[in-house]
Amino acid sequence: MKTVLNLSEADRRFLADVSQLAFGNPYGDATQLVRKTLGGGDVGTHDLAHAEVRTLLEGLRNQQALSLADYAEQDRQLLHHALLFDVLHVSCKAFDAMVVAQVDKKAQVCRAPFIASLLERMTQIGMAKSVALHYVAIYYQIRRAHYYLDNVLVGSSASMQKLRHDLWNSIFTHDFALYERFLWDRMRELTTLFIGGAGVGKRAAAAAVGYCSYIPFVDKTEVFAESFISCFTPVRVAKFSGLRLESELFGHQKMAYAEALENYQGVFSRCTPAGTIFLDNILEVPSSIQAQLLGVVQDRTFAPVGDQVTREFRGRVMAAAPGNMETVRNGGLIRSDLFYHLGVNTISIPSLKQRLQENPADLELLILHILGKFTEQSPAQLVGQIIEQMHEHVGHGYDWPGNLLELEQIVKRILMVSHYESKG
Repeated sequence: MKTVLNLSEADRRFLADVSQLAFGNPYGDATQLVRKTLGGGDVGTHDLAHAEVRTLLEGLRNQQALSLADYAEQDRQLLHHALLFDVLHVSCKAFDAMVVAQVDKKAQVCRAPFIASLLERMTQIGMAKSVALHYVAIYYQIRRAHYYLDNVLVGSSASMQKLRHDLWNSIFTHDFALYERFLWDRMRELTTLFIGGAGVGKRAAAAAVGYCSYIPFVDKTEVFAESFISCFTPVRVAKFSGLRLESELFGHQKMAYAEALENYQGVFSRCTPAGTIFLDNILEVPSSIQAQLLGVVQDRTFAPVGDQVTREFRGRVMAAAPGNMETVRNGGLIRSDLFYHLGVNTISIPSLKQRLQENPADLELLILHILGKFTEQSPAQLVGQIIEQMHEHVGHGYDWPGNLLELEQIVKRILMVSHYESKG
């Protein structure tokens, strides 16, 4: 009878912490506690943990050949994550550079030649090629999630930390082990509804999830199957009306109506399995079209205008609605069945007033971020001038009715005419 190996209790506790650090929600209490345990909360915690993991794995290899099949199931999973962390951590900077390069290239897919050596190392430690490719795709997701949640969503208030936590769960669920085994290719069937006031950044929050979908790596061509920038398609439903909106969403057949001169593929037809369709302000969608949207989120099928043949929808649906949960649910502008299907996961976006009440220092960070987007630089010297001009007219107790959108307009107006007078 084959002997089943077991880790020591100390090694088991350590590797459980490493698994949480490497693959758990970085904005959750469990990961924050592990950071303190492993590295005192220092930014170099991952490097410290990696060195200890490597020492532990080398020690196990010296005792006997390190074969996961020899260990009990619980320990096997811990060692599996430790091996992944050991191999993937050294490629962290290369993945991060890849993310930045893809943002610059937009829809043009970037090559990732560094992944060939990474795959070789993964297969050398006993992973099947298909398994290694799977984890390369997941790790690319993880690094994109850090990029968007840490760098694009600005602010360190408590409500922003909660938002990051909720968005991470929208990408990977609350349980990474569940995600990596069963849900990585099912997330497209899980909808998310973003709720919040005008200008709070619902689209930016949705984009942070949409840009972080699972995208397979094609090792023969050394590229990921598509650019993640192409995976997020926002639709401002207020821009269209009637048949135009129906056509934009579902497509149409030639001569389905007077202006339909050619066949047209709507956004649901064009969406890839890694894609996300974001419906900005679902409350403005007519009830007749809401009924068709229900078919998309419930049965994952739709039919173009003028066609009786249904198509399969392959991507993910997200939507946004202004207000709060109660007003959206009880306002009578959205079908109750569609609301419950869209609201499988509901995320409330905090107002700017709430964020600044929790952490006034976020105002400077937000202004610097706006200036960086507008000027493509980081002119820190302008921040103080803008805040000084702003407070002359706005005041410290301002309610910020227009939220981030209003703040952006204030910054631009002060740059142009040196002052701003509140309309609130």
